[in-house]
Amino acid sequence: MAKSPSESGRLGLINFSHSDPLEAMLDPLFQITRDVPSVLLEKVLSGRLDYAMVSLLSYYSHRSELKILEGPTIHSISRTMSTLLVSNGGGMDGIGDVAVTSHTQTTEFYLGLILHELGISWKPIRCDFTEASDLLGVADYALLIGDEALRSYRPEFRILIDVGKEFSSLAGLPPVYAVTVSKIQGKSDRLADSDDMARLEPRYDDAAVVRTSMRIGVSPEIVRQYYRCIRYSYDQQVRASIGFALDRFNRQFP
Repeated sequence: MAKSPSESGRLGLINFSHSDPLEAMLDPLFQITRDVPSVLLEKVLSGRLDYAMVSLLSYYSHRSELKILEGPTIHSISRTMSTLLVSNGGGMDGIGDVAVTSHTQTTEFYLGLILHELGISWKPIRCDFTEASDLLGVADYALLIGDEALRSYRPEFRILIDVGKEFSSLAGLPPVYAVTVSKIQGKSDRLADSDDMARLEPRYDDAAVVRTSMRIGVSPEIVRQYYRCIRYSYDQQVRASIGFALDRFNRQFP
């Protein structure tokens, strides 16, 4: 007999459009909360959520308190579309200061790996802005994530790097942005009594695409392309990517 949402527990999902199809799949099983990654991290650490999706870097920084579950991740098959380095018009040779929203740790880390590999020096300027126009008011270059990145596919912004695509080229692995965690002494190592929880893939129809496009203010075709890139499964390649990034993280923050 299937468990009710109250029995399965409280699950936090990241409040970006990549979670829309995921919520549709998981809402019958869990009590769903959506918020920004930093708030979800605080809630799972404080016990107000049983499980939460948090940024990969947040998990690395709290490994003594959290464990990764065999459940949904946010990753892409290569191109991500929602992790972008953009400029007001400048090219790669002009990169110096980059305005970075406070909501992205993992993508900033990946961008650092990519620019280091390219031999490009840069300095992240962290701020509370999320919109491209505000970030580009701070510096001539900006790192965008989530729905704001999807809104930047416009002529006034120059897209220089799709961070997910470049990470995939560098590592030969899918870029993993978020993982599902619980406290070390949490309920279990799985979210539900089903192997299907580790093999979730986006399922959406035209109506869902239109709803998301209207809510975030981009064309349905951008949303449709985006959902073709995003994956949720927890498989061997995802494990390898988590290990690859952890090795680089430990080198940078011994």
